[in-house]
Amino acid sequence: MKKIALVAVLATSAAMAAPFNGFSVGGDLGASFNKFTSTEVDGTKITNKKTSFIGSLFVGYAKSFNNMFVGLDLGLGFEGKSKVSDKDSNGTVVGTDNLKPGVTFQMNPRVGYKVNDTMGAYFKLGMSVGKNEWKYKTLTGVETVKGKKSVVSWTPTLGLEKAFGNVSMRGELGYKLSGKKKVYDQYEGTMKRNAIILTAGVAYNF
Repeated sequence: MKKIALVAVLATSAAMAAPFNGFSVGGDLGASFNKFTSTEVDGTKITNKKTSFIGSLFVGYAKSFNNMFVGLDLGLGFEGKSKVSDKDSNGTVVGTDNLKPGVTFQMNPRVGYKVNDTMGAYFKLGMSVGKNEWKYKTLTGVETVKGKKSVVSWTPTLGLEKAFGNVSMRGELGYKLSGKKKVYDQYEGTMKRNAIILTAGVAYNF
């Protein structure tokens, strides 16, 4: 009986430690609160704020060291379309920049502290690489220029993870940084995007 009880205790402890010590697969959904800043050829800057839906699928591995843990998640990210107003120097809308984000490859190293065996807080430095498609349309809907550009983004993130057996829930808050980019080959203006990222996810831990 003592051996059976000991095995049960060890099995339970292993299950609880799973999110911070082993492999995991999962996904998340959330919102990206975007701030687009376009710089025209004459130096005029135009700012637009738009919200888009985001999601990802990931595989990860974590290793515990006493109360600390380190990990790495690799994943694919998805994002909805955004439409940004283009204005002239008088502030009059003259057209729209239409963004269609491609699938991104994500690499997210993280380091965290275990509050207890089932909960941990962590910092994640997210990096993503993808290709965005931009199309400029006049107010009548006529497409005049388009471009497809690769984009590298960095997303410092704070997260909290809570395990329920082998399944864990994650909540994350991050800030996405994307550098200034020329988005149309035929046009010298640039576009810069920063965003507040808010997501909730679930993972299965092996």
